[in-house]
Amino acid sequence: MIEDAFRESPKLVFNLLRLVNSIAMGLADKIRTVRHAIVILGRRQLLRWTYLAMFASADTRPGSGTLLELAAMRGRWMELIIQRHISRYRSNDFHECAFITGILSLADQLFEVPMEQLVGHFNLDEDVSRALIKREGVLGMLLRLVELIELGDYAAAIPMLVQLEISQDQLLTFQLEAINWTNSLTDQV
Repeated sequence: MIEDAFRESPKLVFNLLRLVNSIAMGLADKIRTVRHAIVILGRRQLLRWTYLAMFASADTRPGSGTLLELAAMRGRWMELIIQRHISRYRSNDFHECAFITGILSLADQLFEVPMEQLVGHFNLDEDVSRALIKREGVLGMLLRLVELIELGDYAAAIPMLVQLEISQDQLLTFQLEAINWTNSLTDQV
């Protein structure tokens, strides 16, 4: 599935959002998921862009690969938490919003541009935008939680775990799954 190919590459997601926003300026709907961006783009334009992306050179700046891997892991980790634990959000595509939030969470560092500027260009859903810029809402809390665990600040993460009703074991299980998923992506490259 085309969506799965994009989900495996944070850099493709970044570039997809750039392309969609250059084509669909003034779009009334805010982009909510990777699938939504692909639908907006359309099959013909997506095919053209894919051909160009296949031949584009990889970013060779030091650390960009590590940032992309971390972004992929964050996206998958946040998606798993929503998909498997926070039941009130399972009925819609909120897990996709969690995924795209995690994927984009390091875009400012990767592209060396302020997050506010990137979010403005991507035409993202309000929940995703608030999470990325202000770390607000459920997605913002999940992103802060993931960042705290990455930093090893478990004491600061405990209140969020309690609020989200997630045990430490569940969180670590989701983290391990996300790491394994990310490693499987890098093993294929």
